[in-house]
Amino acid sequence: MSDPFDLIEQFEADDDESPLLIDPSLPANHRSGFVTVIGRPNVGKSTLMNRLFGQ
Repeated sequence: MSDPFDLIEQFEADDDESPLLIDPSLPANHRSGFVTVIGRPNVGKSTLMNRLFGQ
């Protein structure tokens, strides 16, 4: 099993941009990303997301 930090370093070291990740309809200065919230059951992951998104 790969170490997640090794995968992050490998991704950051890859300089050529994948065309699958580029949407030509977005402005050049558009920024986006992904966030993963992980944890044990019943520790407030859904509550955190609901509070962040105002639901």
